[in-house]
Amino acid sequence: MIGGIWPIEPGSTVYIGGGGPDTRLEAAQTPVPQGTVKRLRFGADVAPGSGQSFSYTLFKNGVATSCTFAVTGSSRKGGSDVEVTCNDGDELCVRVVTSAGAQRANHSGSLQFAPAV
Repeated sequence: MIGGIWPIEPGSTVYIGGGGPDTRLEAAQTPVPQGTVKRLRFGADVAPGSGQSFSYTLFKNGVATSCTFAVTGSSRKGGSDVEVTCNDGDELCVRVVTSAGAQRANHSGSLQFAPAV
């Protein structure tokens, strides 16, 4: 559902869906079939820097879920194993927020989705 590498500037909020990044939540939302998000993993090619962060949050139908995590300081990647159940036609995307003093970075990630059987 999500795949690619996206350059994101410091002090930005970007939403990433099946069509790539966008500054508008509604433009990034991607419909999914019934199933469960099992895992969210994201990272960057450089660390955000001392006292800085990259935060990642899964959105479902325009609302932040509890599937969220932050990458801080010298770390470059992270993830969440919080499961999110989806109904047919629910819309998903990931919000990436970079702190104002963070490094410019190329972000990449994956979302593990298990369709209902």
